[in-house]
Amino acid sequence: MSWLFHRHAPGEPCPFMVDMLHKRAEGRAGWLTNLYVLAHVARCTPCRKFLASIETLLDRLKEAKQEEIPADAEARLLAKFDSLDKN
Repeated sequence: MSWLFHRHAPGEPCPFMVDMLHKRAEGRAGWLTNLYVLAHVARCTPCRKFLASIETLLDRLKEAKQEEIPADAEARLLAKFDSLDKN
């Protein structure tokens, strides 16, 4: 009977869940949406994997945003451009 509710490409998240999965991953979902998403991903492997991939991507982006640029990075970059201009 699960085929009745999962009419989409194998391995792809359920089309009606994509927006809710994004909201859940970004922390923008209300309590009812969160409850619905958690209940759904408990039974739907493609949606569970999709949610995990979004959460992983967002975590990596947050980590990258927090990394500090070395103080001498601009000077080294400008020196590199200067050396390219001379050649």
